Amino acid sequence: MGQISLEHKRLIYDDRGTGLSIVLIHPPGMGRKVFLSQESLSKDFRLLIPDLSGHGDSATQKNEITIQGYADEIKSILDKENIQRAIICGYSAGGTVAQQFALSYPEHTKAVILSGGFPRVNTRMLKLHFQLGIKMLQMSHKYLAQVLAKSHTSDRQIQNKLYLHMLKTKPSIWRDFYQKSLMYDCYDLLHLIKVPLLTIYGTRSPWILKHDYLNERCPYLYKTILKGVSHQIPSRQWYTFNQLIRRFVKEYV
Repeated sequence: MGQISLEHKRLIYDDRGTGLSIVLIHPPGMGRKVFLSQESLSKDFRLLIPDLSGHGDSATQKNEITIQGYADEIKSILDKENIQRAIICGYSAGGTVAQQFALSYPEHTKAVILSGGFPRVNTRMLKLHFQLGIKMLQMSHKYLAQVLAKSHTSDRQIQNKLYLHMLKTKPSIWRDFYQKSLMYDCYDLLHLIKVPLLTIYGTRSPWILKHDYLNERCPYLYKTILKGVSHQIPSRQWYTFNQLIRRFVKEYV
């Protein structure tokens, strides 16, 4: 486990394995434990898996959170570990941070992986999912943590780990990350991402799947659509997800 202190905040991150570095970025509220099923990738890569500030074991920053600010946190971790370039992988709304990092720090981005990611919220159903998450969070962050834990795995032990870790996240930060992701839009800048970009979607999440326009914007896009699979691919379809990463790196990075 690594940690870094930045502007009165402490960031905690897992640092596992050796070789080509992959940064795994969690969605709002969930923290780094959502990537428990990716630990086996450390046999082939160096994994850096942070709790973004205000999440899990990382301290809450005093200033308002921003997507750019979270991208800057990833850059700070790479600087501390003397890593020049890394593959940046974002899951769900964590993909907003991954894309912003690639746009802000192209010289430090070797490739981008988006699992259920999106450059902007462009469907009514996706917007409703964000609004529902914010509403549930206002009612009870414990209930939302329970719902998310159960949706990500049927393993009771892992559910409990996810649930307890989400309870460490400050509800106001959780809400702000939702809101900033809902407002995020890098569509007009996608052509600037000139590194290999892998997108992974499941057909059972059609409100996220509608990103065919990425083909027109990203010059080095490799898209994978998994039939009969829901949004929670890193945990529910972890073996396939991990294999897709290995194959992508071997063939295109």
